[in-house]
Amino acid sequence: MVRGSLLGALVVGQRPGEHYVADERELLFHVAHEVGAALFALRARESQAFVRAVAQGALNPEEARKQAIRLETAWVMA
Repeated sequence: MVRGSLLGALVVGQRPGEHYVADERELLFHVAHEVGAALFALRARESQAFVRAVAQGALNPEEARKQAIRLETAWVMA
């Protein structure tokens, strides 16, 4: 979760006949958190690049609209 929105899910099944010990669960939580933080950072970087391109006039209005739709669609799909 990031700011109250679900960013993704990590599904980890139990190993046959075994259970994850507390240290393993903590490590899996840490990995999931770091992957989520990396995904959030990538999306923020992509949004920043878009705003910069618009501000610099590097995109014509139709290209800007198409890219904005792609970004918004990615947010909705997440």
